[in-house]
Formats: sequence, C-alpha cells, structure tokens
Amino acid sequence: MSYKYSSGNYQIIGDLSGSDDSNRDTGIDFEENEINLVSGGSAVLSISGSDVYLANGSNLYLDGGSNLYFDSTPSPASVFISEVGDGSNSLNIDANNVLYLTADESVRIVATDGTKVKFDFNNNVAEVEMPLSSSNTIEGGTFVNNGGRKANLEYVTSTPYSVSTSHHMIAVNTDSAKTLTLPSVSNSDAGVVLIIMDGFGGGASAGANNNNITINAASGQGIGANSSYTINTMGGSVSLVALDSNGWIIFNKITS
Repeated sequence: MSYKYSSGNYQIIGDLSGSDDSNRDTGIDFEENEINLVSGGSAVLSISGSDVYLANGSNLYLDGGSNLYFDSTPSPASVFISEVGDGSNSLNIDANNVLYLTADESVRIVATDGTKVKFDFNNNVAEVEMPLSSSNTIEGGTFVNNGGRKANLEYVTSTPYSVSTSHHMIAVNTDSAKTLTLPSVSNSDAGVVLIIMDGFGGGASAGANNNNITINAASGQGIGANSSYTINTMGGSVSLVALDSNGWIIFNKITS
C-alpha cells in the first residue's frame, strides 16, 4: 500500500519501486535509521546512521577519468583515487602529502606471475623478487642478499680515461698501457667503492705486466699517501674507497 504524509521537515512515504520494474524487486527500502538501495530483491547499498555499506559481492566501478574523493576540505579535494582515463588501465592514488599502507603482517606488490615486493612486518624485512636498479644511493643498516649479485662493470679501451663515482668495477684493456684519472671526491662521497682490474685484451702482449695501468688521483687529492697507483702485474687489481675530500685509500689489491 502506498502512502505519504508530512511530519516536521520531511515528507513521509513508503518504500519506492519504479514503474518500469516489472518484478517490483528494485527500489528504495526505508528502515529505521536506514536506507537501502535494492536491486533484484537484495540491498546493494545501505546507509545506516553515519555509515555507508556496500553489500558482499557487490562492486564499485569508476569509469575513465572518474575520481573517488576522501577529503572534501579544503576544496578541491586533495586525497583521491582516480581511474586514469587514457586507455592504459592505470590507477592513480593521490594522497597529496603522505600515503599510509597499514597491515598487521605484510604488504605485498603482486604481478600476474606472483609477488614482486613483500614488506614482512613479522620479521621486519623487505623481500624483492626482481633486480634493483637505481641511479641514486640505496641505503640501509643491513642488506642481506640471498641470491646472485651483479655489479656495474665498465670495460675501458681508451686512454686517458676519466672515472666517475657512478662506476664500480672497471676492467681495463691492456693491449696497450692505460691511464685512468679518479674523480674528485668530497665528504659526501665517503664510502664510494671502485675496483680497477687488468681486463687483458686480444694481443699476445696483453696484460698489466707488459702494459701498465696508471691510476691518478684528482688534483689536490691522493690514493693513500701517494698521488697515483700503478697496476703492473698480470691479472692485478686494486680496490679503492673514497675516504673524504682528501681522496681515496686502498683496502685491497692483487699484485701477483
């Protein structure tokens, strides 16, 4: 039975159903302090008190370029989820200042072939199941590598050659003598490691024992107490670490 009357600021009506709904199972259901949007006889969206509920098994779709806002003050809203409407199937989460992901045990980033990154809060570790690549410094108190390790290896064939702090391992072709100049370093470069080695070559006389590798420090800096270091043994190498603005120190070398 349909009815309506006015009370206070509200018009009192019964549940609503559209005339185009032949089954009369889609409409608005009014309950005590609750409003339900009903489809096919089941409540899909419910408003109860100050809360909004989406029924189990229901989905909320954002069409291309649509936004879901979480912060209405100030306007425009600064926290939102956006379906990027560029045909790329992309989702943008914009938290403006800080995005918090909270979980008791773990947070995982998953691709179609499995977990790629796992933040394990039980054991307080981050597990990465793919190569790490960055042009910036990656820092941490302890770094545990349970697999293989691949270092940046530069093969030098020209002379003179200018080394940079972005290098790590340098294999020098010794078909002929070579001269390398180390980069000028400051206190902020402390800890940069360079490993320079005899990379041999294709000639019969290749080798640092025949064709020395001379390593010069930048002007005003040193390699230990000297301004240069020479690799003059076959298969020789030297490992250097930037100490401070004074230059480099040797922490390991192979001389035979």
